[in-house]
Amino acid sequence: MSQPGQLTSGSSGAHALNSSVLEAGGGLDLDMLELDARQQHDEAIRFARLLVTEIKLYNDAKVQQGRDRKDIYNQVKDHIERSRQCYMERVPTAIRKTTNYFNDELVRILADGDPEAMGPIMS
Repeated sequence: MSQPGQLTSGSSGAHALNSSVLEAGGGLDLDMLELDARQQHDEAIRFARLLVTEIKLYNDAKVQQGRDRKDIYNQVKDHIERSRQCYMERVPTAIRKTTNYFNDELVRILADGDPEAMGPIMS
């Protein structure tokens, strides 16, 4: 049974992803997923985007300072890790194992697409 607010993987359990769903670069081709799986991925992306947007909203000065110093992760580490925990609790394991939506949004939103601006490797 899922927890309130948790994304579920449907009545048939987690969808197995076969190689035809994976793009050459290792990413997922969301257009190839079944509707239920596509909706779960869309929800995971939206949730990651929401969490990271909130980090930026409430810590804009620290994020900007982190961009300048290329150490965003160190500047807002506690906020990132709290949000990561929320993401891990809500998004099904099957999606988390095959994607990096949360990290992708960290780079896209906080670092303006520059992974080096995040600083040292995130855990």
